[in-house]
Amino acid sequence: MMNEQTLTKLMEMKLSGMAEAYKEQAANKEFQKMTFEDRFSLLVDLEHARRKSNKLQRLIKTATFLNSNACIEDLEYHEDRRLNKELILKLASCTYILDSHNIILKGPTGSGKSFMATAFGVSAYRQFFNVKYIRLPELLDELSLAKLAADGSYRKSIKKYTKVDLLILDEWLLTDLTTDEAAILLEITEARHKVGSTIFCSQIDPSGWHLKLGNETIAEAILDRIIHDSYQILLDGEVSMRERHDLAGNHDMTTLTPKEIQKMEENYYLVGLKSWIPFPKELIEKLLKVYGEEPVPYSWTEQDIYEGSRKIIFDYFSNQS
Repeated sequence: MMNEQTLTKLMEMKLSGMAEAYKEQAANKEFQKMTFEDRFSLLVDLEHARRKSNKLQRLIKTATFLNSNACIEDLEYHEDRRLNKELILKLASCTYILDSHNIILKGPTGSGKSFMATAFGVSAYRQFFNVKYIRLPELLDELSLAKLAADGSYRKSIKKYTKVDLLILDEWLLTDLTTDEAAILLEITEARHKVGSTIFCSQIDPSGWHLKLGNETIAEAILDRIIHDSYQILLDGEVSMRERHDLAGNHDMTTLTPKEIQKMEENYYLVGLKSWIPFPKELIEKLLKVYGEEPVPYSWTEQDIYEGSRKIIFDYFSNQS
């Protein structure tokens, strides 16, 4: 017979897994044949499994992956890619996170850097590490605006990114940075040095990062905190991964659509800029006016649209503050 007071107390203590198992045991007479120790063990096992499952779901949600289905098991080791499978499997064990080491994934667009980075991220959250995925342009937007606010949010944001066990920075140094942006990166790399791991997805080799960072003094300081503690993996091949999966022609964006603007809103919401959402009608009209039609006889690349839209959005909200 079920004790309602016991059930109520379990729920008050947020032991919902035990409460459900307790109700099931009370409803099924077969459980009465088991010893107290066995029945209690089942209650604890269900609660433990429920909490681990809930924690995993929270980790997945806070990681903000673009593709949370990516996993190491699905990596393709084609001969022309020349991937070191032994090293990749070693990194998938996440010992590099325990050692606060980094990973640099370098290769041309479409080579599978984002997929591999996310796969490493998925391996990390499976082992209950905190993971955060973000595009570098979005990170710089968030921190630049927080700095302008002068309300303490900048320090809070730096602390937020410092506490993450694994930070994945996609589109690393895709464009040249201003001195202010480079200084922000230095703060992030300094704060995470020796205390957290970072995965950098870059189209250029680290030897060329100086040029993108601009200020030589800041560049030296940033590279000093990254390069020496990093595993480097080159992703290349005679055929890009987009071409292998017939993605090259189907998903390239040549004009900006309302659906893509909605995705941008979701991205900015996920990085914490909730006050920007939804975009004002005036801003949406400006984005569509600039990138909503192909500039015949030329055409926009996806990078043109994302980088140009980012600048328009950033300038718009900067002027509002």
